[in-house]
Amino acid sequence: MNTVSSLLLVSLFAAPVFAQKIKVEKVKGSRAVVQFVGSLAPGETYDLGGDTESSAPGKAGSRKNLLGISGELSSLSTSVGGSTTSSTVFAVSARYGWNMVNSEYGGLVSFANVSGSGFTSTSYLLGGFFDFNLIPHRSTAEMVYGIGGEAGFGSGSSTGGSAVTTVSLYPMGFLKWFFLKTTTCARIDVGYKYQTYQTSPDAQTVSGLKAQVGLAHYF
Repeated sequence: MNTVSSLLLVSLFAAPVFAQKIKVEKVKGSRAVVQFVGSLAPGETYDLGGDTESSAPGKAGSRKNLLGISGELSSLSTSVGGSTTSSTVFAVSARYGWNMVNSEYGGLVSFANVSGSGFTSTSYLLGGFFDFNLIPHRSTAEMVYGIGGEAGFGSGSSTGGSAVTTVSLYPMGFLKWFFLKTTTCARIDVGYKYQTYQTSPDAQTVSGLKAQVGLAHYF
């Protein structure tokens, strides 16, 4: 690996200088004389504040993993034995996953309580999620949006203590906003929820438009 040492005259508004090390010798207006030592690394950008971070395609930098939590409070339609009523849904979920820049995926666990006319259910689900980022999610991104989905399978109990087996599907669009300029973002999901509860004698279906909000921390 060769060592490169040179003086460059660069504009702060020009393309980034790719280097492992950089030292600012002199600044005048919007121009600076800098010295860098090290091998060139195409695809990496340098923060003149003193840190380096990757912005190359296929690299997530300091956002390779994520840990998040989301909550939902909504009113959805419930079909029971051929009749349809309105139900109130309260749910919380936690997720852990990996950021591959153009996509994110991982596992999730959730708790849901559904209450309506003649039907109440509490369930726990295990599942997974997948995000397709329409904006590449690199370490410098301040806002990322895209489309994705969640799926879960679990069990619980319903009115009268009957055992419940449940399956949940949730295709949605999402927005991730790093409003604090850190690696923690606010997340908003809007989509269509479809969840079935298998009980005896009738099966229940909860469905409708759903929104959930939460926080996610990347590291």
